[in-house]
Amino acid sequence: MHIRGRSFVFFFVIVHVFTLPAASLADEDYIQTDTPILMRLMYKKNDEAKEAKIPAIIGNAISPAKGLPQLVWQIKPGDSLTAGKRPQDRLVSLYTGTDIKKRLLLSLVHIRYFQNKDGNWAPFYKINQQYLAVRRGGRWVPVTSVRGVPILIVITDSGVPNAYGFYPKLNIGFNTRRMQIDSWFVR
Repeated sequence: MHIRGRSFVFFFVIVHVFTLPAASLADEDYIQTDTPILMRLMYKKNDEAKEAKIPAIIGNAISPAKGLPQLVWQIKPGDSLTAGKRPQDRLVSLYTGTDIKKRLLLSLVHIRYFQNKDGNWAPFYKINQQYLAVRRGGRWVPVTSVRGVPILIVITDSGVPNAYGFYPKLNIGFNTRRMQIDSWFVR
């Protein structure tokens, strides 16, 4: 097969886009200034407050907080957008682990935009926990548990949700142990 002119450029662009390493998405230099931030994930490292910006770039990313379990993770608002109509909803899957085949899904953060008093679209958040269970001896048993108590995500000190169940910010953690967010997937 002979590749000429535009076909070769198209082939190069497709190969380049689909072979970007996931880790490069977590680099600060990779985030373009015109890419809106969906949410800011706040955590502590050596008693110092840190921030992981999650941009509106579809795909996998490795968290700068990889390997740092936290009692509470704060999800703070991302960028407000100026648009004629509501921006598309986004989902951010939060994972423990970075290997795509072995990581464990903790929860989904559903992001929906609502108009603020300035007429801009501000992001609001809702947690959708993926509760893992298997059938053993005719009963459903939680996969993730400590002494039989299911590990659930707890929302604390997040204020009041709007009429649709979305919060302007979230504070989340597990009920029985520290939560570790090593990677995420934006869609």
